[in-house]
Amino acid sequence: MTESFGGAILPVCQTFSDIHSVEVSSVIAGKVSNTNFVICNNTAPTAFSSLRNANAINIGATLVYQWYRTTDANRTVWAVIPGANLATLNFGTALTQSTSFKRRVTSTYSATTCFSETDPVTISVLDQINTGFILANQSICREAGAPLTVDVADLVNIVANSPETDDGIGDGIAYHWQFSSDNLNWDDITAGSRADLLNGGFAATLSQTTVITAAQIDTDIERRLQTLIDPDIPTIVYYRLRTTRFNDANNNNVLDVG
Repeated sequence: MTESFGGAILPVCQTFSDIHSVEVSSVIAGKVSNTNFVICNNTAPTAFSSLRNANAINIGATLVYQWYRTTDANRTVWAVIPGANLATLNFGTALTQSTSFKRRVTSTYSATTCFSETDPVTISVLDQINTGFILANQSICREAGAPLTVDVADLVNIVANSPETDDGIGDGIAYHWQFSSDNLNWDDITAGSRADLLNGGFAATLSQTTVITAAQIDTDIERRLQTLIDPDIPTIVYYRLRTTRFNDANNNNVLDVG
């Protein structure tokens, strides 16, 4: 717009302020993973790897990592893992319930702080296996006239009470008895094996059963006695039941609700 002053046309005058810029910062979280997504109860997870490290689009930005974990099914309540500020994570603590982990990266640029987080990685923890229990130990005498033998009538069956049971379709439980001559080194009781320890094989493989019969115990002890030869050597044969869970699809330790 111009204004006429006595017929003269005045110039249009204008000026601009200094420039104010708005720079948008952005940080990319990257990606983390683990090689074992399902572990046994009371087992530490393997190390979490960084498939892609974090990245900031602003040159000169400072990046800081922090790992978090949660047992919250909704993944809304997270706890900081103290000292976990690397691109990778070696948690090192045994888990007793399924736990999710994530990595946060914080970018600081020109006094502005932004953050981004990886997708959570869930480590599923299988239910604890009930070990079962065996009642009182047994103590018997050698046969007076045959010190390398014992009387089967003096023995009772060994029974594992309340062992872990199969949860149903998708679950798998296997029992296998083991024995030891020193309560330190254990071996499966398998047909035809352990000749080096008991001087002879077993009549049958003791798997998928929670009972060892007195007759089996008698055979084991006498073979052990005959291996030692000397009737003055104290003899103890130890037994225990090994329980293996193959999977736990129906009764997994899911993340707690809340």
